[in-house]
Amino acid sequence: MKNWRILIFSTIIIANIAFGSPLPIDKIAAIVNQDIILESSITQIIHNLNLHLYKSSHQFIDKKKLYDQILEQQIMNNIILQINKNTDLNVSEEELDETIQHIAATNHITLNQLHTIIVNRGINYQDYRDQIRKEIMIEVICNNEVRRRITILPQEVETLVTQLRIQNNQDIQLNISSILIPLPISATKQQFNVQKKLADHLIFKLKDGSDFNKITAQYSANADKFRSYNIGWNKIKDLPDILAQNLYSVKKNDIIGPIVSDSGFYILKINDVRKKNEKKIITEVHVRHILLKTSPIFTNEEARSKLKQIIKNIKNNKITFAKAAKDFSDDISSSEQGGDLGWTALDIYDSMFRNVLLKLHKGQISQPIYSSLGWHLIQLIDNRQVDKTDEMEKELAYNLIFNKKYSEEMQSWMQEQRNNSYIKILS
Repeated sequence: MKNWRILIFSTIIIANIAFGSPLPIDKIAAIVNQDIILESSITQIIHNLNLHLYKSSHQFIDKKKLYDQILEQQIMNNIILQINKNTDLNVSEEELDETIQHIAATNHITLNQLHTIIVNRGINYQDYRDQIRKEIMIEVICNNEVRRRITILPQEVETLVTQLRIQNNQDIQLNISSILIPLPISATKQQFNVQKKLADHLIFKLKDGSDFNKITAQYSANADKFRSYNIGWNKIKDLPDILAQNLYSVKKNDIIGPIVSDSGFYILKINDVRKKNEKKIITEVHVRHILLKTSPIFTNEEARSKLKQIIKNIKNNKITFAKAAKDFSDDISSSEQGGDLGWTALDIYDSMFRNVLLKLHKGQISQPIYSSLGWHLIQLIDNRQVDKTDEMEKELAYNLIFNKKYSEEMQSWMQEQRNNSYIKILS
């Protein structure tokens, strides 16, 4: 959601609003259910867009093609906004302000500079705000309608995780030693069973701790029954498929096999592994805090002073941190747990909190620190390193599946809405 937030504001400015001098004669471009789209709105958008393109590249694009594209977008936007007439969906002034501030920040300008640019282009600023509000509404409606059509099964995630691991492991390098228990061309069932029995026997001995080199030295004299090779360093993708498909999850010193091929039975020893993609290790912290919110009758200085007194009382053993959190903290979600926030990834906290936590020792309490929520005391209970590789792989797989299905369902849903609407194009 919120893809529109990263659009260059110059393209947002020209979208869907008819600005500039009124045209002497206006026509209806299209009828959409009970609403109409005016031709002037389409031509004005084209005019503004051509000005923008000319300034940036001195080129004009095919007006007929552009007209059809803009008209179709206007039709779909109209249909989507009509859906909202049956809902209570609203965009608050706060969310609208936040979105416009984000547009300005994305383009590395201030809010005042954005306002000036819009006005200098002959656009009424309130009309601009109304258009952004419509864009938000359209995005929210689409998300609400499309998301409920999407189902992702655990098996889908697991399957994609496996595929991604195979792709990521293509560049893994393995140092391999191998044994081949050969099969003659057109081997009989008896010959097959004899060689398989030997392969199974060697696998058992190797996995039981027998030295690979001693095994190869012991059997190497009989070339008809035993051949050994030092394959050396190779990328998995460069190995024969019949071997590679067994090597995507191997570790150093693993014994793999027997792998049946036309040539015979392969036994592989993984001497070493060079991985391009290492494990995803993150830092987790176990934290508790006390929050004091300020108000017109409880100032910043009073909150800071009270927290300093709490620190003093804790150091003098007059109260514990947990008891102080229960008695004084304004964070109702954690106060009853003694301010305990549980184990969380360090990077979920904002930079100020992270910097404080990185400097604390286990059990240490911070000095009072200020945030948008109020004044805090933080105690670092413990920290740990956690392997999140599996979780992050599944999250990536889920997001890839969701984005693909979202795109497909969006197209399907929009086509359904169009098919169920009365549309008459007049221009």
